Amino acid sequence: MKVGELIKKLRKEEFMKKLAPLKNLSTEDWHKMRDKGIGGSDVGVLLGYSKYKTNIELWEEKTGIRKTEFKDNAATIRGKAAEEHILKLWEAFNLDRVKTIKPEYHYCHSKYEWCRANFDSFGIVDGENCVIEIKSAEVKNLNDWWEKVPMTYYLQCLHYLLVSGLSTAWLVAGIRIFGKDDIVIKQYKITRNEDEISYLLGKELEFWEKIKNKTKPNLIKNIDI
Repeated sequence: MKVGELIKKLRKEEFMKKLAPLKNLSTEDWHKMRDKGIGGSDVGVLLGYSKYKTNIELWEEKTGIRKTEFKDNAATIRGKAAEEHILKLWEAFNLDRVKTIKPEYHYCHSKYEWCRANFDSFGIVDGENCVIEIKSAEVKNLNDWWEKVPMTYYLQCLHYLLVSGLSTAWLVAGIRIFGKDDIVIKQYKITRNEDEISYLLGKELEFWEKIKNKTKPNLIKNIDI
């Protein structure tokens, strides 16, 4: 199956729905669209795995109590630029097994419109249809990434499997150690687990109900991972 046919197949089988085209979508409009639902980067926050934001702060943003900042900083601009090159480099070094296509739309779950996804890429890897998530990171120690995927990113990929209905996600990370120029590219295959998907959907439904009803959640203390 060609990559373009994969997108048509997903739409035909209604695993997910298109919300809006990404072309010419401003950063501010993109964030406003994300605030109307739960996206992949929200999942680690609502479950208490984020070092940068609490589940209550996320709830305040989604309910409009807290104003969401839309400004890019040097780190996010550098990260966005790097991720595009990381994807191309990974595909170039794996031409015999990797084919990718850039999504043109912001998507949501076929049943739950609030369950949203902004995929980095779709692809066919080793003959399997998949979603691909790209990360760039600067770390003090490669051990943080070497043995396993950081939990926030694992949950993000799991969310994308929930939205897409696919069975496989690949997380591809370009990692640089602080103070050094060398970049290591790591790849992780994440396979759909229905127990994890059901658990995640339940937690997301619970959080979304609190958003709709403006019921403040209990604070989840940051989970040490």
